[in-house]
Amino acid sequence: KMYYHNPIREKILRIHIFFIGRSLLLYKITSFPCIIFGMYSFMHKLLLLTFTLFVLPDTVLAMHSVASDTAKIVIKKPNWDIDFRGGLTGSQTSYRNWSSGGSNNVTAIANTVFSGVYSKEKYRYTFNLTMRYGQTRLDDNEFRKSEDVIRFRNQIIRQFDDKRFGTVINVNFETQFDEGLNDDRDAVVSRFFAPANLTETIGFSFSPENSKFAMDAGVAMKQTFVRDTLLSERYGLDEGDSFMNEAGFSLIFKYQKELMENVVYTGHMETFTNVLKDLDSTNLTLINELSGGINNHLSAEFEFAMKFNDNISREVQIKQIFSLGVNFHFL
Repeated sequence: KMYYHNPIREKILRIHIFFIGRSLLLYKITSFPCIIFGMYSFMHKLLLLTFTLFVLPDTVLAMHSVASDTAKIVIKKPNWDIDFRGGLTGSQTSYRNWSSGGSNNVTAIANTVFSGVYSKEKYRYTFNLTMRYGQTRLDDNEFRKSEDVIRFRNQIIRQFDDKRFGTVINVNFETQFDEGLNDDRDAVVSRFFAPANLTETIGFSFSPENSKFAMDAGVAMKQTFVRDTLLSERYGLDEGDSFMNEAGFSLIFKYQKELMENVVYTGHMETFTNVLKDLDSTNLTLINELSGGINNHLSAEFEFAMKFNDNISREVQIKQIFSLGVNFHFL
């Protein structure tokens, strides 16, 4: 018989959720090897859970009875191109009686990217789920996070007869896993879902043939969620509010190019202009990523990101990360 849903899925979800909880306990251990293992274990279970939630609903499970009363599961993904990979980077420096001086530090960052493209005739659906989390410790100070991103992008395009153009719907979401502290470490400035940003855009897309460039433009809605109302005013909400909705216009530019063998540049720029504000209050997000593969398991990555959101600050926010670590390909 052919089934589109299977009770095995419920058991898989329960097992993954249990092990994710157990993996989180390892963050309380301060030794570097345990931090690495804990972060890998947590992200690995989270990736498997994500796979169960997002891939299985779009697959066909063909159950065939055999003599031993066991089941053979055949997973089919017609029209899908799925990529599922993760990485782990870390560093440790230690000094003792070193004449030139130096600070002891431990850093570990886990990351994963789960992406897919579904194509059928004139329709194409693309999603990208990026998750990164890292902690660092300097001398005998407490651990603090050095990287924290949950970013989920979705896009649906219907191409016109001229395939360079089409109608597009974008739904993008971003938040973080853990609480963040200010530079003096005496105040919380962010938590999970505080803030969280959801942006929906409907409009037109343009992507030249045989080009790595794409542009989307259209009307947009943007929602800001702040689960901790003590942080409401920090993210542009009125005191005590946990939700803000804005209407406006959005532009999205994407570019990807292989600069040389195993070295890829990816650029993403997204704007949002509130119809009730001046143009100089336009929100801007610019992300530049350069990734290079050393071999099948080792890679180096560089990220330079800029943000401007006058709901938070009139200053430009800048993030720069260079990492060298181990990659794992699951699909």
